[in-house]
Amino acid sequence: MAAASFSDDFDYETWALTTKATLTEQGLWDVVENGVPPDPSKIPELSATIKSQELSQWRDLVIKDMNALQVMQSSLTDSAFKKTLSASSSKDVWDMLKKSNEQARLSRLEEEEVEYLMLVEGVDKLSYDEDMWMICAKGTTNHMSPYEKYFSVLDRTHKGKVMLADGTFLRVEGRGHVRITMKEGKKTKTKTMRDVIFVPGLNVNVLSIDLMIARGYSLESKPDTCVFFDRKGAVFGDAVMDKKGPALRLTMIEGTQEEEIAVDYVMAAVISKTDLIYDEDMWMVSGFSTIHMTPYENVFTALDRTHKGKVGLKDGTVLKAEGKGDVEIVMKGGKKRKTIKNVLYVPEMMRNVLSFSQMETYGCSFREGGGGECIISDETGAVYGDTTWDVKDMALRLEVIKGNRIS
Repeated sequence: MAAASFSDDFDYETWALTTKATLTEQGLWDVVENGVPPDPSKIPELSATIKSQELSQWRDLVIKDMNALQVMQSSLTDSAFKKTLSASSSKDVWDMLKKSNEQARLSRLEEEEVEYLMLVEGVDKLSYDEDMWMICAKGTTNHMSPYEKYFSVLDRTHKGKVMLADGTFLRVEGRGHVRITMKEGKKTKTKTMRDVIFVPGLNVNVLSIDLMIARGYSLESKPDTCVFFDRKGAVFGDAVMDKKGPALRLTMIEGTQEEEIAVDYVMAAVISKTDLIYDEDMWMVSGFSTIHMTPYENVFTALDRTHKGKVGLKDGTVLKAEGKGDVEIVMKGGKKRKTIKNVLYVPEMMRNVLSFSQMETYGCSFREGGGGECIISDETGAVYGDTTWDVKDMALRLEVIKGNRIS
């Protein structure tokens, strides 16, 4: 699993120390350290001989893993939580954070050694405003700019230093992309210059001619000027000659930094292929969902359609929430009704989802029954419904009271 990078608000060392202590105290550290083996009933060579006690032990591990995952995720910062959505177990989350911390430590060491070169002495004749770029040959390693507002993407964690011709150094405070409009007669075309380093201490934009040629761009020399073309023959901009060499006036596109799409809710469980039919009454119980949600409008007894939001899935897809409300059910045995509050209405969701963390928050308990099934009860001990195991997930059949919705 690839490691994720985290923002500066996440202190891994403190988090790891306190979280391990909490997990150990609650008897959950072993499942984080060792993980959960595959479902033995799904392994052909084991399914025929597996004993009910062994299957029960595996199910206990799955429940412990869900509990451990809840403990870990509840103590993460928002930035760290979002970056661990690809994890499928508590062990995956722990290993990902540990690996990321080590890579960040090595990266910090490497960044101290990063150096770029800009071996040009001074700016003489031209007035270098924000649109003018000095074209530097022989030893200038990267495109550079001191103007943050022109970066459409900027990684501020990238650090380094630029050595100038006189041996002095300037700090690199980021690396990213700058967008320009090409000069193409009556047509316009935008182009992205990638891996431009952000050097606030510079007094001029810099283009590395070595880098341009390496990327397939070409130069045509003319008396008192020159023309730069991209790989398709489009002209970059108007070139003028300084006594140090050519300079290029580019039409810059001032833009907003591209950021992650912020989501309000998360449902990061893998939706496995299954023969189980998820209708209005069948609900997937997930430790990877931050809120209950359903695609069925007819299950709501009360629904606030003014509530809107975004739900982030594991694959990066974002679904729209079109309301939030109450779903009323009849508990097992038919003697008690219960209202499940704050259920999100997500029309494009593939199935009903109950959030494990939300259920725990409202006093639900999970225990194993005599037949190896998981029994889910509310705070009074009343049982919700019959559970079944679906691939890796737990599913719960509820008796939902449909209709009579109050908007």
